[in-house]
Amino acid sequence: MVKKIGFIGLGVMGGGMASNLLRKGFDLTVYNRNIEKTKEFSAKGAKVARSIAELKDCDVVVMIVTDPVAVEDVIFYKGGLADAMKPGSAIIDSSTVTPECSVKCSTALKRKGIYYLDAPVTGSKLGAAEGTLLFMVGGDKDAMEKHLDVFNAMGSKTLHIGDSGKGSYIKLVNNMVSAFLMEALAEGIVFARKAGIPYATVKEVLNSSGFASPWIKFKTETIGRNDFEQHFALSLMHKDTDLMTQTGKKLGVALPGTAIVREMLGIAKAKGYGDLDMSALIKVHEEIAGVKVQDQ
Repeated sequence: MVKKIGFIGLGVMGGGMASNLLRKGFDLTVYNRNIEKTKEFSAKGAKVARSIAELKDCDVVVMIVTDPVAVEDVIFYKGGLADAMKPGSAIIDSSTVTPECSVKCSTALKRKGIYYLDAPVTGSKLGAAEGTLLFMVGGDKDAMEKHLDVFNAMGSKTLHIGDSGKGSYIKLVNNMVSAFLMEALAEGIVFARKAGIPYATVKEVLNSSGFASPWIKFKTETIGRNDFEQHFALSLMHKDTDLMTQTGKKLGVALPGTAIVREMLGIAKAKGYGDLDMSALIKVHEEIAGVKVQDQ
């Protein structure tokens, strides 16, 4: 039998993930608050749900929404997934949320016989489109393995991190490192440009260094073109640094660097860069230093 899959959240990441499920032949039903985003999926053969309750017959629902508030609304609001889904079904939640939120959802859904897997992803917009995401999964390992076909349709690797909440913990670690890298890259590039070093030279050195990576190569290319098309929204990274600092406080872990990066992202967001890629953080550093990255 072909699995019936529901998908909630057709944004930058969700759109690519849902497209891959459809391409792999799953019986897909999509739901999105903005109905306009569902039209392209309907044209490709997906069913469109007008309410979350219409996902009641799905074997698995994959969701990727903005924050813990949105996750809990989708699951617990009247007519949400907790009311709609049948015992034995599973929710794969790829949203970036606090571990506390993941544990709350898992505990409540378990009482109804519904499996909840916190399964955030890394790989950005391109990984979602190409089906090469990494899934970091917390929750019941048997439930994860039962639905590896669903994970494999959207990603190239699925890791079981531990019990409920552990996927969300490691996702915050992943984004913490990414945020630090972005701040360091922005500071370093602007520092070099203010010193009069051509951007082509800066880029060549960074991509020939011991810490060179596909991520740095991609970001230096797009920054060099003044291209800030959203791959990971700056506003979402700012939200994630909020989650990191909240969780760090509960764990009793000092995160001084994260706090600084959070403030810089907050400044960039206040300047209107929130809907751009997180690499637009460099614009704040340009303005402070009075220098442009691109060679004139």
